[in-house]
Amino acid sequence: MLLSAQVFGAENPAYLYLKMPSGINTKKYQYRLLTNYVNKSSTRVGCMFSAIDQPGQLIICEVEDTLVDLQFIVKDRWGPGEYLHHSIRIQITADSVFYPIPELPDEAAIDAHIRDREKVHRKEQRRDGFHTFMTDWKSWYIYANFYQGNRPYGEVSFSNARYSDVPVRRGSLFRSRITYEPGLIRGPVYGAEFNFGWRKNDFILGPKIGFQMNGRLGNLGLSAVYYTDFTHGLVCLKPRIGINPGIPWVNFSYEYAIRCGYNYFGNRINSHQFSVYFIIPLRVVEFP
Repeated sequence: MLLSAQVFGAENPAYLYLKMPSGINTKKYQYRLLTNYVNKSSTRVGCMFSAIDQPGQLIICEVEDTLVDLQFIVKDRWGPGEYLHHSIRIQITADSVFYPIPELPDEAAIDAHIRDREKVHRKEQRRDGFHTFMTDWKSWYIYANFYQGNRPYGEVSFSNARYSDVPVRRGSLFRSRITYEPGLIRGPVYGAEFNFGWRKNDFILGPKIGFQMNGRLGNLGLSAVYYTDFTHGLVCLKPRIGINPGIPWVNFSYEYAIRCGYNYFGNRINSHQFSVYFIIPLRVVEFP
């Protein structure tokens, strides 16, 4: 298949024949070809293609200047990252000039370059404060929680969570763009719940392990808790659902306790409880 592009206004146009690489994977990447015309006073746009879909494809650019800057870019089809595969300035010295784009490296090398570009792109889009943590980072946190049901409970837990961006489409139906904004939080939670009964035979401790996911507006979680007064014990499974009000480091949740065994504690164990989670960051480490 032969593609061509015209730049109007040339008195004596020349033709630049560009042969695309053979290792093109259109299911995984998008390919863009850009040319600019250069003279002493200005730079003008020439041919532009972003629909390169055949290995070894030949493209014709009708050019109107003697110097052409050419760029061939491999872009992540579903994300912001891109890889500048080839960039050169070509001197047009005849009516027809043929130039082959060099062959692409293996996909592992392209993916590594694209990941690096994605990191730069996302860092540039980060805002201060809470949003600084909300991209491809992993974090260590303390959760300080307060539950209210039949009895008030507290919790102190530890989490090794990972943050990632989500694509958000901005603009109208016909003129829109995708930006990457604070998105999904997910990771395991380890800790313990406790009631506020400090009298003898009234205190209950609940070591727990679970997994939590927080999105832009809501949160989900599931944990297993072993309640004990150091004489009897009870295992509960506790699914959680809640909302994130947009206040940094705070979310609200509802939890229901599914009791797995005989309940020695009566109403001292909450079946239904509402909670306020306070999230205290300890350390942030960027993923390689």
